[in-house]
Amino acid sequence: MEPQSEYYSHTEFDLSGDGEGSSYRVPMRNLPNELNRREMFSRGERFMATATLLEVVHGKMMDGSGGDATRLVAAFCFIPSIKKRFENVVINWTFTSDDPAIDVAIEEIAPRGGWVADPITLKLEKTTGVKGSIGASFPPANATVEANHEGKVSKELTYHTWVDGISRMGGIKDSGGHNSVRWVLKANPEGVDGICRMLRVAVLLRRPILPGKQPARREEQFFRSDLKISVEKKGWWHLHKNEPEKAWKTSSPDEAVKYHPDTPSEARFFSGDENNLRATNLAEEIMFMSMSENFEDATKRQEGKKAEVEEKKRREEQKKKQREEKRKADEAKKVEGEPKAPSAADAPAATNSFAHGQGRERDALPSTQTPAWLYVALGILGMYAFQQLMKSWYGGS
Repeated sequence: MEPQSEYYSHTEFDLSGDGEGSSYRVPMRNLPNELNRREMFSRGERFMATATLLEVVHGKMMDGSGGDATRLVAAFCFIPSIKKRFENVVINWTFTSDDPAIDVAIEEIAPRGGWVADPITLKLEKTTGVKGSIGASFPPANATVEANHEGKVSKELTYHTWVDGISRMGGIKDSGGHNSVRWVLKANPEGVDGICRMLRVAVLLRRPILPGKQPARREEQFFRSDLKISVEKKGWWHLHKNEPEKAWKTSSPDEAVKYHPDTPSEARFFSGDENNLRATNLAEEIMFMSMSENFEDATKRQEGKKAEVEEKKRREEQKKKQREEKRKADEAKKVEGEPKAPSAADAPAATNSFAHGQGRERDALPSTQTPAWLYVALGILGMYAFQQLMKSWYGGS
């Protein structure tokens, strides 16, 4: 009975009276030693909101250097009920480090700033009483204004579903980089569909070692994230006093999701070099917001994506083939430039050739043999010198 008691100790009953939350809600918990918990947030039974951690990639910020970095991708889904729609949603995603020597700072997020979807254009008219006057006031001031000869002013106003994103300091952090992201989703004020049904976001984190600090052992360098989502719901029809009301007012926070720089998520949905995470454009390659989809458009996107993947694979194979051809050509050039070693069958011929070559070289050299006439001349000269010597000796006596 103890596990059952523990289970119900985390259960929260919905006493709002409209039954749109659910009969009960259980805050999300980690399994023992669990990292990268996929299901981050789940509320509701008929009026539902979920947050799923799609991908966790650890690596380097750029070109294999620039410090440790992590890219996280999450998807938020908001499914209205028959009675209620999502009017406003605020998402707060905050990151903290378990190691006080290592900072967790946000490098980039998507969406950042203001993004819009699902535009509705309305044309409003007002009679001024003065022909040609455009002094009538319509919000917003930058709307298109037209005046006709009857003294009527018309404006075309375009309304959107908004998503605003910003990084900021969260919790008690007062130094280093931003560690928290806030996204605010607002329904189109002139629409009846509420906010987007699905929002995919991305966050790129830096994890630098703080100056003068000594980090803990690698296996102890955990960090974590806390996710909080506040929701305002509203009825589908523009009834009198149809004001937004908070959903899940008494929800307890979910347990923080834990991460470790050596443990990425098992799933990998988006391409990119993990040693150059900064090179991925989060807004263009990952971020996505959808109000409604039809199967025809989804099929076209899937076919386009498949063709893109096949084309990328074809280019990679072509590059690989070109590299292989270049390698073979370089090896062939290297072999042609080296002297050919004689084979065993050619060895005697090569030896004889070498011997003949040496004989020709000796023939080409000038001869060093002394001529015979030189010996004869030297002999005669020696005899003559001997005779003269003898005469000088005896003649003198």
